[in-house]
Amino acid sequence: MDLQETAETATKAKDFHEKLKVEVENIIFQTLPERMVHLYELLNMPEHRIPANYIEYKFEAPSWSTTMDENIENNDICAEEEEIPVRDTIPAPRTAVVPSNKNVTEIFEVFKPRFLQLAKDSLAIKMWLTLSVPKIEDGDNFGVSVQKNVLSVLQEVEEATVSYFGKVTSYYDRRGKLVAKAVKYPFIEDYRVAVEELDEKQYTEITLCIHDIYFCYTLLYDVIVKNFEKIKNPRPSNGGSMTF
Repeated sequence: MDLQETAETATKAKDFHEKLKVEVENIIFQTLPERMVHLYELLNMPEHRIPANYIEYKFEAPSWSTTMDENIENNDICAEEEEIPVRDTIPAPRTAVVPSNKNVTEIFEVFKPRFLQLAKDSLAIKMWLTLSVPKIEDGDNFGVSVQKNVLSVLQEVEEATVSYFGKVTSYYDRRGKLVAKAVKYPFIEDYRVAVEELDEKQYTEITLCIHDIYFCYTLLYDVIVKNFEKIKNPRPSNGGSMTF
């Protein structure tokens, strides 16, 4: 790589940093407050308040009697011609679909985009902040320590968003296993109750996660705005620009 190519690469990198700086400053001073207001309004809607925000859901597993009625009707079989064997388990019809709890799936759909927005916003800020950290030197490092503190907050936000998506996957996996047992053993009421309790627990947890999102936005905005000059220019002498 010759000197001209090196200079062009450095220019492109500098342009990228300048564009990123403008984008992130817009996120900090315009987008974050808008997100906070929007989340505050959502959280104050009756269906998203804690407690008393969960609409009771009764889980009903497909019954064997329904299955037999369908088989008799579809295959034109008389009940007298076929002896029903005694079983330890009573399977549901293969064509039956056990629906998800719409209370939980709806709140997932409402707030999943908010978690993605938080992840994208925090990632953009994290990239800008990382590129703004100056090289290590003796002297006044207070601004650098502020930058590192904000980076640790951003790391916590990132972990919270990852944890949310893990909760969603884990919930559906656990519920699917419980539903399978409830369908296989409809005479054991505990499986049905376990499904209902899991649904209510998950609904409450996801609502609390939404409060965490609001807290994350509030914390990010507060920490960054209060220390913006130190974050932007950790060492006024070198301007806090990135080094290549």
